[in-house]
Amino acid sequence: MLNKKSFLTIILACVLVFALCGGAVAAQGDLEKVLNDRVATLYVEGQPLGNMIIGARAKLEFIYVDGVLVRAVKDDERAPSWLEWHVNKYGSDEAKGKKLFILRVETFKPFTLMPEMIAVNGFQLKEENILTRKEFAPLGELPSSFKGAMVLAVPGDLVKPDKKVRFSCGGDEAVWVVPKK
Repeated sequence: MLNKKSFLTIILACVLVFALCGGAVAAQGDLEKVLNDRVATLYVEGQPLGNMIIGARAKLEFIYVDGVLVRAVKDDERAPSWLEWHVNKYGSDEAKGKKLFILRVETFKPFTLMPEMIAVNGFQLKEENILTRKEFAPLGELPSSFKGAMVLAVPGDLVKPDKKVRFSCGGDEAVWVVPKK
């Protein structure tokens, strides 16, 4: 039989465990929401068919990196390692005065990706806009079923809160609105 003090200790421990676990779930949910607000998806050569995209050569996800995303990643112990790795460019010397995007690439068919194929609000990327080391940047001839990511830096005046941003690759385009916060 438990005495009153032991019973209260067990209840307090359960409440503490629940609070800690609930906080982790809330943080994960926060990161997912923050990410959802900061992603534009472009399918190269893809054709919409209802809720699906068919025939795409590749999927390009442009993930806006700002202080809100960086904090959400650092606060979430379950954040994916690729995201933790790439948000570290935020606030670096090479990113001063620029806006950052993580470009995630997933190929469905062989695909050649070069910086000059990508434009952000009409600004055509060059090699110097890629902050990821050249050895790790998913550029050149990529095989099917490839996944990779790199960090892009674009001029700061191209990305303003609550304004549209157009991403293009070849003739394909995606439009995204910058979050206010």
